Amino acid sequence: MARKAKCLMCQRQIENLASATPTQYQSGIGYYCEECANTLVARRRRGYNDENTVFVGKPTNDGHTISKEFEISNHAPFTQDDDKVKKVFTAFHIHKYLITNDCTVFVEMKSPVYNGLNTYNKDIKTLADIVEIERWYQHTDYGTHTNIGHINFGKTEMDIVRQWRETLVRPLQNAIDADLEGCKLLYGRTWVYYAARLNDYCRCQGLPEGWEYDHGCFINLQHDNWIEFRMNKFCSVEQDRRATKMSIEFFDAMHNFAKAVLANRRTYNGQTLRNKNGIVAKKAAEKMVEIFKKYAKEAREAQSVTA
Repeated sequence: MARKAKCLMCQRQIENLASATPTQYQSGIGYYCEECANTLVARRRRGYNDENTVFVGKPTNDGHTISKEFEISNHAPFTQDDDKVKKVFTAFHIHKYLITNDCTVFVEMKSPVYNGLNTYNKDIKTLADIVEIERWYQHTDYGTHTNIGHINFGKTEMDIVRQWRETLVRPLQNAIDADLEGCKLLYGRTWVYYAARLNDYCRCQGLPEGWEYDHGCFINLQHDNWIEFRMNKFCSVEQDRRATKMSIEFFDAMHNFAKAVLANRRTYNGQTLRNKNGIVAKKAAEKMVEIFKKYAKEAREAQSVTA
């Protein structure tokens, strides 16, 4: 009697495993039907610029959206084990991640867009348990870029943030430089060339200063609908949650600044408008420094408890 099994992805019955084609391979935790196996291979071949447009969870009252980019280095031990690669790809695929090529790393897993932090937290806990994500992150090539957006945040707001980038971001950068130990507790590392200080990425790459709002800056303002926080490296579920919450609060400080500027435009003009905007920009920057210090203190307290 022929053995049977359900496909790990579509859950349809694979009628005859004995006569399985090469694309109906065993993953170590089950089997794929031919159609899903082909899909898995195709998804891995998706390009670096392809975006995952799938949404997970219902929109929340706070309006935040969260997405992640899990970069997997060529140095990851499991990349040399086909069964483990299939297991990892399967787990992420089932959770609606887009598996893409990135020439700088082994592969990049782009998450769906999560509505709210709780939705993301549930998913990442499950994934971490399945594939032991923290074991991949022993090399600086790994990154867990965090994209934060909001249902009421778009190009108008982002253009305001870009215009005031130096005023908003420089004080936070200085605060991080003053507490690199706290930064490492929060993010799992400090500065790297693709999560760099303002304009360091441009100098490293030989690009004009401010090119595309510094794609490699630790706060990347390249996109119109979300802000990318590039410093994080997944070390544990707890550490990732703390870094993600901090990123949301950074985003809120910049978003609230943009809303204040729009309100000022309806009331003031000329030099008075510039002065008013400068005041709220300074307050937003101070707020971001406070946020960093708050979470650095929290991370230290958590470390002392587990020590």
